[in-house]
Amino acid sequence: MQIIFQDRNKGIIKLLTQNLDDLWTLYNIIKPNDLVKSRTHRRIVFREGDKGERKPMTLEIKTESVEFHEYSNRLRIKGRITEGPDEYISLGQYHTLNIEVGTKLSIKKNAWYKHDLRRLKKSTDSFANKKIVVIAVESGLATIGIISNYSVRILSTIRHNIPGKRFANQNSNKALEVFFNKINTLIIDKIKQLEINLVIIIGPGFLKEKYQTSLKENLIKDNLEMDTRLLSASSGTDSAIYEVLRSGEISKIISNHKISLETGYMEEFVARLGKDYGLATYGFDQCLKAAEMGSVERLLITDILLRTVNTDQEKHMEQLFNLVEQNGGEVHILSTRSPAGEQLDKFGGIAALLRFRI
Repeated sequence: MQIIFQDRNKGIIKLLTQNLDDLWTLYNIIKPNDLVKSRTHRRIVFREGDKGERKPMTLEIKTESVEFHEYSNRLRIKGRITEGPDEYISLGQYHTLNIEVGTKLSIKKNAWYKHDLRRLKKSTDSFANKKIVVIAVESGLATIGIISNYSVRILSTIRHNIPGKRFANQNSNKALEVFFNKINTLIIDKIKQLEINLVIIIGPGFLKEKYQTSLKENLIKDNLEMDTRLLSASSGTDSAIYEVLRSGEISKIISNHKISLETGYMEEFVARLGKDYGLATYGFDQCLKAAEMGSVERLLITDILLRTVNTDQEKHMEQLFNLVEQNGGEVHILSTRSPAGEQLDKFGGIAALLRFRI
């Protein structure tokens, strides 16, 4: 995300979206009654009975609903028109803005909360905009997934028969080469399409090392530079991807990658609850009580909870965030499209790791 302009006094921020994660960030920031302005198209009927003509124009709408369409790579913001060219539109009519990667837009709020500004700032960070490809590989089976700031997405599963040891080595090597090439074709295609800056290869035994060599050779042929890392895992299935995510090994490779860190926080939260030492709590009232006592080390909250609260509740949330940060704690907003966020949602969407019992 690029912040083009901001006027804090008027509550206006102008932005340029740069990737799919930016759309997810905006989905969680844009709320009902926010004014959103962007370039769009609208069908204009000049005479009764005509099909009309789609005209490009800039419209501002007062938001009523926001929908995130991941697989069509767009955000749909619906509301009533508050500003536009007089010759084509009437104020108060409904319109839907389609926000895609590369769209410029402005957002005007009556009040910008710190947690919204924090999310915008993180989305402008160079690392926050990048994704990690994880390839789980074992003999004849590979699963490819992408870890981004808001989700773990399984892209594909590739199967290919590899002859066993009782068959000639030549046949095995040929089958392995075909298997690796199938994976490489997909991976290199995704590297060219998406903002990938790291490939992590996981799996049991030494096959992952052989595949890493194959991938590097193909990257060189395509004049691509890519950092690749190896991690051990139990299989070449999608469960292996979640396995290394939960283990914290990815955090060691990329210490500030959001989804991996949040998985660690939730693991720690569940562990503390299980030990019953009083160093973890959940629910808004309990977290607020802990924050007032200065006990909150990390406050964890889901994006869906923030997105669904009303204005008064959001003000209370902001007060809670301020209390936590004033006492040296950290606030982490977890996506419910990640395993950690899904887990937190089962605890009511808000929890805290504590410094001391309350």
